[in-house]
Amino acid sequence: MTNDIADHYIAATDPPAHVAPRIVRHALVQFSFADDVPAAVRTWEQRGFVRIGASGPGDARQDFPQRAAAMGASLIVQSAAPAPPHAVYLAAVSRDSRDTAPMERGGGRSTIEASDKPAPVPGRVGPMAYKAARIQLGMVDDLDAAVARWKRAGFVTLGWADAGGKNDVMTGYPDPMARLAAGVGAALVLYRITPARQRAVRRLPDGRIDMDAVRADAPARMSPGGYSVTQAVFLAPTTSAAWQAADASNDLQNQYVPLAPDE
Repeated sequence: MTNDIADHYIAATDPPAHVAPRIVRHALVQFSFADDVPAAVRTWEQRGFVRIGASGPGDARQDFPQRAAAMGASLIVQSAAPAPPHAVYLAAVSRDSRDTAPMERGGGRSTIEASDKPAPVPGRVGPMAYKAARIQLGMVDDLDAAVARWKRAGFVTLGWADAGGKNDVMTGYPDPMARLAAGVGAALVLYRITPARQRAVRRLPDGRIDMDAVRADAPARMSPGGYSVTQAVFLAPTTSAAWQAADASNDLQNQYVPLAPDE
């Protein structure tokens, strides 16, 4: 979906008092898999990293990134499967070493929501970290019913937006919705994607896409080279209980919008 969803945002008139999105610490920890962990650690030490810890016997692979962020490590060197889970945590000696570290084949970066800023390791540089707004997104089939359900749970509508786009360039469509949500103070975005013929997409006087016209001339199915319309509703909780209901939902995904460095 193109970024023009922000250009078509329609704010609700005088929404009631509500709670802003949660601001969290967002850390990026690099990871690398190795058949020979000690040898890989020595290689990373030559690149400007220092070992600051290691995993314990009962630690699971999925816990490695969170543990790394908590101790201020910017890199995890871990055993490759099928070897038992084992990780060595390293911190960089400088930001240049950290920021220019090569991304090895099969490696990558983990995004960690850290509740606390770790105590700094003297003379070492931890993971890249940001203050970020945590936005929750849910793709639904029946947008009206989903909005009504979350309103009963204690959310209010802050606004609406819709946009059309080519299906083969929609890979990053949650990003513009999350950025817009953070900008307008919404914590939850519910959205629906409807296959459309581009010729049928037109806007009504109130600024919204005429979905009756879209459905009247709809394609038989969504195709990779086709076109779709995304409708989004931006909501915010009015109570902490509503927030907790969203946190407990398995139907929502977290999207993080970086706001400012936190290093």
